[in-house]
Amino acid sequence: MRDVCCALTVFGIDLDGLAPEVLLHYGVECRKHGLSGETLRSGTFAGTPAWPVLHDLGQFPASAPRTLRAAVTRGQSGTRAAAAATSRLP
Repeated sequence: MRDVCCALTVFGIDLDGLAPEVLLHYGVECRKHGLSGETLRSGTFAGTPAWPVLHDLGQFPASAPRTLRAAVTRGQSGTRAAAAATSRLP
């Protein structure tokens, strides 16, 4: 859950503001910039273990993919939507 805490801090939001798009954006950006131990070569994303927990707890809507990997593979439109969602954060 370290990634959840980091995402909340980075975006200046509370748990209610942590939408799937926000965690997706956090994971993609961490990987892109080599933060949190993830790199393009590692094949992993920050927030991967937290995603299904948040999904199962009802933090994410039922329409959200069950895993972060599934959200990433939905296509590049998802990452653009994530960037747009995070640009509206305080």
